[in-house]
Amino acid sequence: MTKQSLLLAELDAPMAEKFDRFMAASPFAAYQQCRTWAAMVPRSRVQDYLHFLLLDGDAPIGAAIIRRTWLAAGAWLATVQRGPVVHDATVMETVLAHMLGALREA
Repeated sequence: MTKQSLLLAELDAPMAEKFDRFMAASPFAAYQQCRTWAAMVPRSRVQDYLHFLLLDGDAPIGAAIIRRTWLAAGAWLATVQRGPVVHDATVMETVLAHMLGALREA
């Protein structure tokens, strides 16, 4: 199937539900990869959070909460704690490649 990478500051309701269900069903999930955690973390003017979701057709195969820290001259640093999350470890390389590609294009 066709893979689609999504990297968004906010998820609409259907995509948020898909993200949450995927995370809740993962044997590898961690609280740092929960949308609730990202919403509760204190904000600063140099940090915000992005949501990454890799879809294979309509089904998620990887997801992550990414902290974006703004550096000098418009550059930024992406960090992912305890992620990205997958259900099947054999797709990790694919998920990482798509996540890195989405981050480079952002």
